Amino acid sequence: MALSVKALNPSTVWTVPEAFTKIYSHAARISNASETLYISGQFGIAPDGRLPAEFAEQTSLAMNNVEAPQE
Repeated sequence: MALSVKALNPSTVWTVPEAFTKIYSHAARISNASETLYISGQFGIAPDGRLPAEFAEQTSLAMNNVEAPQE
């Protein structure tokens, strides 16, 4: 089986700026005989680019970003 790499950037998380889409994605799925998911260092930024002032809300947003469904 050939190695497959798929960049994952769900629309429900912060949009990666166009200038960075070739070098950054929120996650990458590597498939061959098995699958591995690599998740980038997430931070608590909302899809609209807002960064909450409070740590607890930033943490909640970061976890939501990690768990965001892929279309």
